[in-house]
Amino acid sequence: MKLILPIKLPVIGLLLLNSIFSLPVLANTSPSVVTTINGVSSAATINFGQSVTLTSTATDPDGNLYLADIWWDQGNGSMWTNTSMAWGSYAANAVGWSNFVGNHGNLPAQVGTNSMSATFTAQSGGKAYVFLGTGSDAAGAW
Repeated sequence: MKLILPIKLPVIGLLLLNSIFSLPVLANTSPSVVTTINGVSSAATINFGQSVTLTSTATDPDGNLYLADIWWDQGNGSMWTNTSMAWGSYAANAVGWSNFVGNHGNLPAQVGTNSMSATFTAQSGGKAYVFLGTGSDAAGAW
């Protein structure tokens, strides 16, 4: 009768086998963001006193979406701001905003998709507002 004993490979041999069978590393993909005004993803004219619904959906194919927000200039080319800023000269002008729904700013967990919406009511005429939905993933891709 032959006695067969298990063979112990040195640690280096195990590392070599592990590296041979490792999975390829895929490049990080930046999130895509779609922002709509009243359900349409194009420019819109908002009259004084008119309310519109802005919706922004950020989708990250890697599932590591980390940050999402709606940015806007505050009319007539003033500083850009977003719903998360509440300090200094960049503080968001909350006038005209209501009914904010969804996660914004730093998300509570890394996710694949995040949607948010808000109602904006134009408070004065003659201003050109620009709205932009943004998303960033945990690896820093915008």
